[in-house]
Amino acid sequence: MVDSLIHLGNALYFVAYAVKDILWLRIITVVGAVALSFAFYMQGLTSAIGWEVVFGAVNIFWIVLIIRERRPVRLSDEEDRLRELAFKSLTAREMKELLSFGYWRESAPGEVLIEEDVAPDRLLVLYSGKVDVSVRGEIVSQCGEGTLIGEVSFLTDSRTTAKVTVSEPTRYVWWRNHELRSYMEDHAELRTLLLALMGADTASKLASR
Repeated sequence: MVDSLIHLGNALYFVAYAVKDILWLRIITVVGAVALSFAFYMQGLTSAIGWEVVFGAVNIFWIVLIIRERRPVRLSDEEDRLRELAFKSLTAREMKELLSFGYWRESAPGEVLIEEDVAPDRLLVLYSGKVDVSVRGEIVSQCGEGTLIGEVSFLTDSRTTAKVTVSEPTRYVWWRNHELRSYMEDHAELRTLLLALMGADTASKLASR
């Protein structure tokens, strides 16, 4: 019986190392650890059992995390529309994470979203409505839904070159620059996607002027 359990445990370890999916690797490893624990128990090897319990606990911890990460993410209609407008290359999960520290807000006509020649502390994306972009008091362009506001200063860490004023009721999401930068530093792939989106948005604005 003991030999059978030992052979079973080690065979399961072998199978675990042969599979590609990390979730199944960890699940099979846990089952193998259980089989070996029973074998060690029958032999009175308490120290060996303790190590198998530790290895099993670590794998169970990661199994729970992996399952949570793989659960389908559902966006609200509003979140999904915003993704289609400005963040098409992001997955639903990435969009959900990005919005988790963003702030939804509504502004009335006349409200200034970004002042000219200042060091801005936030980045915005318009969900609905329109804004006027002016330089030294002269309106140079108008932006609508899906437009990023403040991305040039965010990318270059420089002062703003234009003033952005709400021209019709507007709803948007904004992020604190330092929080967004910190998040991007910890998520390299998302950082690349966001920088590409910001660059494309900036190029589109310049081309339309």
